[in-house]
Amino acid sequence: KDKIIKYYIDHKKVLVIDDFHYATPEMQIKMAQQLKDAIRRELKVVVVSLPHRADDAIRRNADLSGRLSLINIETWKEEDLKKIALKGFPKLGIKITDEIASKLAIECLTSPQLMQYICLSICTLLENEQKKEVTDEILEKAYRFTTINFNYTDVVDVLSKGPNQRGQQRKLYETVDGEKMDLYGLIVESLAKNPPLMGMDFETFYARISDLISPNNTIKLEKQTVKNHLKHLQKVLENKEEIFKAIDWKDGKIYVLDPLFLFYLRWGRLNK
Repeated sequence: KDKIIKYYIDHKKVLVIDDFHYATPEMQIKMAQQLKDAIRRELKVVVVSLPHRADDAIRRNADLSGRLSLINIETWKEEDLKKIALKGFPKLGIKITDEIASKLAIECLTSPQLMQYICLSICTLLENEQKKEVTDEILEKAYRFTTINFNYTDVVDVLSKGPNQRGQQRKLYETVDGEKMDLYGLIVESLAKNPPLMGMDFETFYARISDLISPNNTIKLEKQTVKNHLKHLQKVLENKEEIFKAIDWKDGKIYVLDPLFLFYLRWGRLNK
């Protein structure tokens, strides 16, 4: 370790630790302890984490608090995402309106990679249909077409089932569509509702779930029950592989960590 630190310092290199939030709490503590000594010896370190997990390194080791500078990198805005479509399609001789580009930008969930995926799908569909204009119909076809290679079926299944049942049967709520669904199923369905959001406070999330339940339903939906289910779901995901860690319940807010997962949730299941 001492030789590595010396090499980095002598050669003016920076140690970058990406996806710090994916490490277990125990590993985060160990890394924070090691970083304290390395930084004291003037090693330069960049720790990359999600915005709502940006203080994890500090929380794991209070001695680091005076040695850290937090840099918040903003996500892509809708106006910037629109430019990918508005500049790119005309160069291919394809017509797209500002309205259609706006719908596309919203659905991309701050991800330029997802925008490019969808644009490729649009081009493929237009070529197959020998058309030169992006319409609402083409847009929805492209959304579904884009999700074909997204493998989130097992993730949705785990979220919808929740933890293993023990003893008492789960309560089933009657939905506005006439289905019977338990609270874990409702949590998943509420994430897929319009407008697509990568993060929301509990009140907004609770309102989404309530809107899914039929007025004729006889079971009252308690807020604490929803919070308890989110906690149980969080524990289930903690013991799974990284692809399953698609949502995060933290400090009274629920976050969707992967734009591609939310996009699949909204459009991929329509292919089944």
